Amino acid sequence: VVESRHIARQIALQMAYSMEIAGLSLDEVWAGGKLTGQERHIEFIRRLLQTMLQRITELDEEIRKRVERWSIDRLALADHLLLRLALCELLFMEETPPKVVLNEAIELAKEFSTTQSGRFINGILDAALGDRIPGKPAT
Repeated sequence: VVESRHIARQIALQMAYSMEIAGLSLDEVWAGGKLTGQERHIEFIRRLLQTMLQRITELDEEIRKRVERWSIDRLALADHLLLRLALCELLFMEETPPKVVLNEAIELAKEFSTTQSGRFINGILDAALGDRIPGKPAT
């Protein structure tokens, strides 16, 4: 039951993971999801995934620019997908305050990825955000 944005982001990550691993389309994953709950949160999941898929090249380029001494292909899949989703929300959806998006991505990294992922995700997103806020130094 989708009762919060946090749960919506968890489901979006899980759906993105299914699409990536099984090679499924958004429509195929969506049809299998049978989501219930608050319609605004369900719609958020769909918009987030649709936007991510439409902007995947741009999102991966943003990630690639910030991953030092590391190939984007070597990222843990959960980290890569979390970065795509969080950057998508930060750059193209903009209804959620950036600090909330960062905190949510860090929490999801702790739930779904490695012990180091929270710090890694924070660093990448903070740098991307720093490039877009005048007067805020990138870390």
